Amino acid sequence: MSEARAIVRDGRVYALSNIVNRAAGLALLPVFTHVLTPAEFGLYAIVQSAVDVLTVLCGLGLTGAMNRFYLEYPDDGAMRDRVISTVLLLVLVVASATILLSWLLGPLMARWILGGDEHALLCTIALVGLGCIALFEVECAYAVVRKQVGLYFALSSAKALALIGCNVLFVVELHLGVRGVLLATAASMGVIAAFTLVAILRRTGLHFMPSLARRLVRFGAPLVPSAFGSSALGLVERFYLNSAATTASVGLYSLASRLASLLQMFIAAPFSQTYSVRRIETLVQGQAQAVFDRILLLFVLLMSVSAFALSIFAADLIALIAPGAYALAGQLVPLLALCVTLASVNFNLELGMHYSKRTWALPIGTAVTLAASLPLNWWLSLHYGALGTALAVVAVNVVRILATLALNARVGSREVSLDWPRAIAIMGTALVAGLLWLEFRSPVLDPAWMAAKAMLVVMVAAALTASPLLGSAARADLLGVWRRSPLRAA
Repeated sequence: MSEARAIVRDGRVYALSNIVNRAAGLALLPVFTHVLTPAEFGLYAIVQSAVDVLTVLCGLGLTGAMNRFYLEYPDDGAMRDRVISTVLLLVLVVASATILLSWLLGPLMARWILGGDEHALLCTIALVGLGCIALFEVECAYAVVRKQVGLYFALSSAKALALIGCNVLFVVELHLGVRGVLLATAASMGVIAAFTLVAILRRTGLHFMPSLARRLVRFGAPLVPSAFGSSALGLVERFYLNSAATTASVGLYSLASRLASLLQMFIAAPFSQTYSVRRIETLVQGQAQAVFDRILLLFVLLMSVSAFALSIFAADLIALIAPGAYALAGQLVPLLALCVTLASVNFNLELGMHYSKRTWALPIGTAVTLAASLPLNWWLSLHYGALGTALAVVAVNVVRILATLALNARVGSREVSLDWPRAIAIMGTALVAGLLWLEFRSPVLDPAWMAAKAMLVVMVAAALTASPLLGSAARADLLGVWRRSPLRAA
């Protein structure tokens, strides 16, 4: 079970780095919810969702291309340096153009997503930050593909400290509201991205190979519509909810989404950062993949138990970080936590198409997903508000997984799979348990009740692990990791 232990070992480091990386968002969330009204928080969420979409375009899919081509030259360090340098220079050109054109594009973006020019300055500032974020994300991907966890941790720490410092200045001291949040992002990310770019290029050398650039773009371009669609889903959710209800409803939905994203931060992201690289490496080497399928099932178990825990503690978390106006956001957490689990599984299933280099198929799945998203979000948000939006997102993620499975079977790798009957049973059990708990309306921040909820999480985790739902092979893998855990040895 060396593969599972290696993924757990490296995943712990990436998890710590991601905690630090997102520490600013966690630390500042109580500030935002107390300084910004739900309507202002909703405005910020809509603008940020648009930035997330455009960041994908700015990156040209080159992060995925860099990972694939870097791993293609295991014994050629000079060629690996050329891959890194070429990718960085490509993204730098696009990011610079975005920043220079932000004053022209800002008003257009405001009219597109907000229906008027009233918030054009907010969108202009957001576009400046967009270019800096795109460059920073490629720099982080460089640290991951080189397995330099120390550099990744340093970048994460610098980002957290800079964001906290700039937000304290612009939001708390200068009282700039949503504008201050966006200014803090642009300033902090711009400085860090610039210094990191210089440091990386000093190590790799300044190389730009036009022929390699064309190959990278050909590989990465098909990834753009897929990633664009993934980011666009968040914008679609908030756009239709804002149209059907109010900006305050978007604020409540966005807070619940932030809480659900803790699963991505603490579990899914560090897992995928290790799992995806190792799985493609072993596929290239022709190694057996059954152990990776079982590891993915264990990942589903961990995500599902964690989603249940987040669901029953959601009301307590919201009471700690936000005033009473945000309390209803807790009711959305179980569904949104399931969405994070589904999206994470889908990402790892798409590795089959990355391995086969048939990334042109990914936009097909994205198109199907977006086509389903538009009517689902429109109808459900119109009739059920924020709850309807959460239900729509669950349905959309199911559609996306079905599309990925169909495409992977045709043009990807059949070796990348998952035991779906067991995975569905595990996710469904955790979701039902979380929804049932909401009916109890337990006291918030009551020590006795919080202890009881912690015990309930342990019982659910033990029951799912011991039940036939997991399977004997995956259970044996889990026990093998546990017996060799440093915590266990201690």
